[in-house]
Amino acid sequence: MKLTSKESIEILKYALKREKETSAFYNECIGKSKSSGTREILKGLADDEDRHAEIVSRLITEAQKDSSALSIETAPTDSAKKRLENALKSSAMTDKSFSPESVSVQEMLKKALEIEKESFDTYSKAAHDAEKDEIKAIFKFLADEENKHYVLIDNLIDYLDDPGRWLYEEENLIFRL
Repeated sequence: MKLTSKESIEILKYALKREKETSAFYNECIGKSKSSGTREILKGLADDEDRHAEIVSRLITEAQKDSSALSIETAPTDSAKKRLENALKSSAMTDKSFSPESVSVQEMLKKALEIEKESFDTYSKAAHDAEKDEIKAIFKFLADEENKHYVLIDNLIDYLDDPGRWLYEEENLIFRL
């Protein structure tokens, strides 16, 4: 694949900057979180952002060389719901020492939602505007990843607000099918 559009390269440079900033943000949140489940989710998000940065960095390098045949390795990831369930399976409901997250972590998670939405919107627009199918696929992949993060963080915020309500609502999804 060739990335010849100056606009595509600029979007990739912006994406690289955003992925690095977002990873740093999640790492900062890890240090403020009291819950091991929350730290695990944030660590996974930071790792995802680092992986995205590596992909985007490779794309920029290849684009600047004006070479071709670059592929993206996309390992399947667990759904946001599954990742949240795995990380929090033994926290508030069974751990009597559980204490709610501090307001600052809640605020940081709400900021994370804004970051993920902005990245999603940017990548979605780039996918829509791209003329080549390969470039559309790259931006769509990145947008889909940001959407997964948004859903995961949104679920985490709901869980931290009221673990019992979150668990009740998730269990009732089974009966709504």
